[in-house]
Amino acid sequence: MVCGEDGMRRFVKVGTGIISCVLVAAIPVAMVSFRFDGTSPTIQELRRAGFLIQGQDPCAGSELCCDLLPANNDSDVHYVTLPNKAWDRSQLLKLKRFTNIQQVRADRDVTFEEYELLRTCVVEPRCILVNMAKDSGGRWTDDYENDYDDEHDDE
Repeated sequence: MVCGEDGMRRFVKVGTGIISCVLVAAIPVAMVSFRFDGTSPTIQELRRAGFLIQGQDPCAGSELCCDLLPANNDSDVHYVTLPNKAWDRSQLLKLKRFTNIQQVRADRDVTFEEYELLRTCVVEPRCILVNMAKDSGGRWTDDYENDYDDEHDDE
């Protein structure tokens, strides 16, 4: 019986030694995998600049309202919300990488110059949904098919 207990102790020591080695080896692997971000550099840069980049609507066509999926690759991007602060041409030109874009919108009124810049930098100008401030203080909404929507004219 004494011999059996001693043998069991050696087995436990060897077993715990193997488990310890596996855990020590697994920690760096886990740290590297948690730090890896598969998001494309373009999306990361635009998000840092204040752009809201989102993926497709999983409930599209079902008449249900769902949260938009996250976008990590350029081909995943379906919706872009422009930042409230100013943006520049170099940032807007990066929107051309998003071939599946469904809508570009702004939460603030944009100037006519910003709108024209946006139209030249987006692959499909029909996906732009913004209100533009008029010089006179009113605003109008662009309807690509009918040039301007006077229904939202505040003058």
